[in-house]
Amino acid sequence: MSGKQLLEELGADAFHYQAEIIYFFVCDKMEIIKNPEALRQAFAREQEKDGKTVRLFILQEKEL
Repeated sequence: MSGKQLLEELGADAFHYQAEIIYFFVCDKMEIIKNPEALRQAFAREQEKDGKTVRLFILQEKEL
């Protein structure tokens, strides 16, 4: 799945929820999302028009 596909699916999910505040947690173990911050910002801007507060949290494994 690409970042664009993920953004579209999350947007569709957020549209169907009736809550005013929605949190999505995405576990990206394979690091498919190359720029998590850009995806978070794009998703936040997209949801502003729906009058909902939507936050996207992306978790990626990091080696120490």
